[in-house]
Amino acid sequence: MPELGRRTILRALGLFGVVGACGPTRATGLGGQDTDKMASVWWAGATIAGVADPLLLYCISLVETGYYGADGRLRPYPWAIRFASGPVYPASRQLAERYLGDVGDTDDIDIGIMQVNWGQHRALVRSPVELLDPTTNVIVASSILREALDSAPTNLILGVGRYHSWDSSAAIAYGREVFDLYGSVAGRSGGTSCS
Repeated sequence: MPELGRRTILRALGLFGVVGACGPTRATGLGGQDTDKMASVWWAGATIAGVADPLLLYCISLVETGYYGADGRLRPYPWAIRFASGPVYPASRQLAERYLGDVGDTDDIDIGIMQVNWGQHRALVRSPVELLDPTTNVIVASSILREALDSAPTNLILGVGRYHSWDSSAAIAYGREVFDLYGSVAGRSGGTSCS
Protein backbone atom coordinates (compact mmCIF):
# COMPACT_ATOMS: atom_id res chain seq x y z
CA MET A 1 0.00 0.00 0.00
CA PRO A 2 1.57 3.34 -0.90
CA GLU A 3 2.15 5.67 2.00
CA LEU A 4 0.13 8.84 1.71
CA GLY A 5 1.48 12.04 3.23
CA ARG A 6 -0.08 13.60 6.33
CA ARG A 7 -1.48 16.52 4.30
CA THR A 8 -3.12 14.14 1.83
CA ILE A 9 -4.74 12.21 4.68
CA LEU A 10 -5.91 15.39 6.38
CA ARG A 11 -7.38 16.71 3.10
CA ALA A 12 -9.17 13.40 2.58
CA LEU A 13 -10.56 13.41 6.09
CA GLY A 14 -11.60 17.04 5.54
CA LEU A 15 -13.73 15.95 2.60
CA PHE A 16 -15.76 13.89 5.02
CA GLY A 17 -16.06 16.46 7.77
CA VAL A 18 -13.48 15.01 10.12
CA VAL A 19 -10.85 17.71 9.81
CA GLY A 20 -10.59 20.98 7.95
CA ALA A 21 -9.65 20.70 4.28
CA CYS A 22 -6.23 22.26 4.90
CA GLY A 23 -5.41 20.50 8.15
CA PRO A 24 -6.66 19.88 11.65
CA THR A 25 -9.17 22.31 13.02
CA ARG A 26 -10.50 22.96 16.48
CA ALA A 27 -14.05 22.49 15.31
CA THR A 28 -15.95 19.51 16.57
CA GLY A 29 -16.87 16.53 14.45
CA LEU A 30 -17.66 12.89 15.26
CA GLY A 31 -20.21 13.39 17.97
CA GLY A 32 -18.59 16.42 19.52
CA GLN A 33 -15.07 14.99 19.45
CA ASP A 34 -12.27 17.50 18.85
CA THR A 35 -11.33 16.91 15.19
CA ASP A 36 -7.62 17.47 15.81
CA LYS A 37 -7.80 14.66 18.38
CA MET A 38 -9.75 12.43 15.99
CA ALA A 39 -7.17 12.95 13.21
CA SER A 40 -4.49 11.78 15.63
CA VAL A 41 -6.64 8.78 16.59
CA TRP A 42 -6.67 7.54 12.99
CA TRP A 43 -2.86 7.91 12.94
CA ALA A 44 -2.46 6.06 16.24
CA GLY A 45 -4.74 3.30 15.00
CA ALA A 46 -2.78 2.96 11.77
CA THR A 47 0.43 2.66 13.77
CA ILE A 48 -1.07 -0.09 15.94
CA ALA A 49 -2.42 -1.92 12.90
CA GLY A 50 0.88 -1.53 11.08
CA VAL A 51 -0.71 -0.02 7.98
CA ALA A 52 0.96 2.70 5.92
CA ASP A 53 -1.79 5.26 6.36
CA PRO A 54 -4.83 5.97 8.52
CA LEU A 55 -7.11 6.45 5.55
CA LEU A 56 -7.58 2.67 5.40
CA LEU A 57 -8.98 2.62 8.94
CA TYR A 58 -11.13 5.62 8.19
CA CYS A 59 -12.57 3.91 5.10
CA ILE A 60 -13.38 0.81 7.17
CA SER A 61 -15.28 3.05 9.58
CA LEU A 62 -17.20 4.55 6.65
CA VAL A 63 -18.16 1.09 5.40
CA GLU A 64 -19.17 0.06 8.92
CA THR A 65 -21.11 3.14 10.06
CA GLY A 66 -21.04 5.71 7.28
CA TYR A 67 -23.97 8.10 6.96
CA TYR A 68 -24.58 11.32 5.09
CA GLY A 69 -24.87 14.33 7.38
CA ALA A 70 -27.07 17.34 6.75
CA ASP A 71 -24.17 18.89 4.82
CA GLY A 72 -24.15 15.93 2.41
CA ARG A 73 -20.79 14.62 3.61
CA LEU A 74 -20.24 10.94 4.29
CA ARG A 75 -18.88 10.38 7.78
CA PRO A 76 -18.69 7.56 10.32
CA TYR A 77 -21.25 7.45 13.11
CA PRO A 78 -19.62 7.14 16.54
CA TRP A 79 -22.52 5.62 18.48
CA ALA A 80 -23.90 3.12 16.00
CA ILE A 81 -24.97 -0.17 17.57
CA ARG A 82 -25.89 -3.23 15.55
CA PHE A 83 -27.98 -5.82 17.36
CA ALA A 84 -29.03 -9.14 15.81
CA SER A 85 -32.40 -7.48 15.16
CA GLY A 86 -30.79 -4.61 13.24
CA PRO A 87 -28.86 -1.37 13.69
CA VAL A 88 -29.74 1.62 15.83
CA TYR A 89 -28.25 5.09 15.56
CA PRO A 90 -28.80 6.83 18.89
CA ALA A 91 -28.73 10.63 18.73
CA SER A 92 -26.19 10.88 21.55
CA ARG A 93 -23.66 8.87 23.47
CA GLN A 94 -25.95 8.97 26.49
CA LEU A 95 -28.77 7.32 24.52
CA ALA A 96 -26.32 4.74 23.15
CA GLU A 97 -25.24 3.95 26.70
CA ARG A 98 -28.88 3.32 27.61
CA TYR A 99 -29.17 0.83 24.74
CA LEU A 100 -26.07 -0.95 25.98
CA GLY A 101 -27.23 -0.91 29.60
CA ASP A 102 -29.63 -3.74 28.88
CA VAL A 103 -27.38 -6.07 26.87
CA GLY A 104 -26.83 -8.57 29.68
CA ASP A 105 -25.11 -11.66 28.29
CA THR A 106 -25.92 -10.79 24.67
CA ASP A 107 -22.87 -11.36 22.50
CA ASP A 108 -24.10 -10.51 19.01
CA ILE A 109 -23.63 -6.73 19.19
CA ASP A 110 -21.38 -4.51 17.07
CA ILE A 111 -20.55 -1.24 18.79
CA GLY A 112 -19.28 2.18 17.83
CA ILE A 113 -17.51 3.92 15.00
CA MET A 114 -15.69 0.76 13.80
CA GLN A 115 -18.46 -1.69 14.85
CA VAL A 116 -16.33 -3.77 17.20
CA ASN A 117 -18.13 -7.02 18.02
CA TRP A 118 -18.68 -7.24 21.76
CA GLY A 119 -19.01 -11.03 21.88
CA GLN A 120 -15.73 -11.70 20.09
CA HIS A 121 -13.67 -8.90 21.61
CA ARG A 122 -15.06 -8.35 25.10
CA ALA A 123 -11.69 -9.24 26.65
CA LEU A 124 -10.20 -6.06 25.15
CA VAL A 125 -12.38 -3.67 27.19
CA ARG A 126 -14.10 -3.74 30.58
CA SER A 127 -17.61 -3.00 29.31
CA PRO A 128 -19.44 -2.48 26.03
CA VAL A 129 -19.95 1.20 26.91
CA GLU A 130 -16.18 1.78 26.57
CA LEU A 131 -16.52 0.99 22.86
CA LEU A 132 -18.69 4.10 22.41
CA ASP A 133 -15.61 6.25 22.88
CA PRO A 134 -14.29 6.76 19.33
CA THR A 135 -10.66 6.73 20.51
CA THR A 136 -11.04 3.43 22.35
CA ASN A 137 -13.06 1.97 19.49
CA VAL A 138 -10.48 2.85 16.82
CA ILE A 139 -7.59 1.55 18.93
CA VAL A 140 -9.37 -1.76 19.64
CA ALA A 141 -10.41 -2.05 15.99
CA SER A 142 -6.82 -1.46 14.93
CA SER A 143 -5.63 -4.46 16.90
CA ILE A 144 -8.41 -6.54 15.33
CA LEU A 145 -7.37 -5.33 11.87
CA ARG A 146 -3.73 -6.21 12.62
CA GLU A 147 -4.76 -9.81 13.38
CA ALA A 148 -6.85 -9.94 10.21
CA LEU A 149 -4.00 -8.59 8.07
CA ASP A 150 -1.55 -11.08 9.60
CA SER A 151 -3.87 -13.93 8.60
CA ALA A 152 -3.49 -13.13 4.89
CA PRO A 153 -0.05 -11.55 4.43
CA THR A 154 -0.07 -11.94 0.65
CA ASN A 155 -3.67 -10.81 0.05
CA LEU A 156 -4.44 -7.34 1.37
CA ILE A 157 -8.07 -7.43 0.20
CA LEU A 158 -8.70 -10.70 2.05
CA GLY A 159 -6.84 -9.44 5.12
CA VAL A 160 -8.88 -6.25 5.30
CA GLY A 161 -12.04 -8.25 4.62
CA ARG A 162 -11.33 -10.49 7.58
CA TYR A 163 -11.83 -7.47 9.79
CA HIS A 164 -15.51 -8.02 8.96
CA SER A 165 -15.80 -11.77 8.32
CA TRP A 166 -13.59 -14.85 8.22
CA ASP A 167 -15.74 -16.41 5.51
CA SER A 168 -13.52 -15.99 2.42
CA SER A 169 -16.28 -14.90 0.01
CA ALA A 170 -17.72 -12.36 2.45
CA ALA A 171 -14.23 -11.15 3.37
CA ILE A 172 -13.21 -10.56 -0.24
CA ALA A 173 -16.45 -8.69 -0.99
CA TYR A 174 -15.95 -6.53 2.10
CA GLY A 175 -12.28 -5.90 1.32
CA ARG A 176 -13.19 -4.79 -2.20
CA GLU A 177 -15.84 -2.44 -0.83
CA VAL A 178 -13.29 -0.85 1.51
CA PHE A 179 -10.68 -0.48 -1.25
CA ASP A 180 -13.21 0.92 -3.71
CA LEU A 181 -14.05 3.59 -1.16
CA TYR A 182 -10.36 4.06 -0.36
CA GLY A 183 -9.61 4.71 -4.03
CA SER A 184 -12.42 7.23 -4.25
CA VAL A 185 -11.39 9.08 -1.09
CA ALA A 186 -7.67 9.06 -1.92
CA GLY A 187 -8.43 10.25 -5.47
CA ARG A 188 -10.54 13.16 -4.25
CA SER A 189 -7.84 14.22 -1.81
CA GLY A 190 -5.05 14.17 -4.39
CA GLY A 191 -3.47 10.97 -3.09
CA THR A 192 -2.97 7.66 -4.80
CA SER A 193 -5.17 4.63 -4.48
CA CYS A 194 -3.93 1.27 -3.27
CA SER A 195 -6.73 -0.63 -5.03
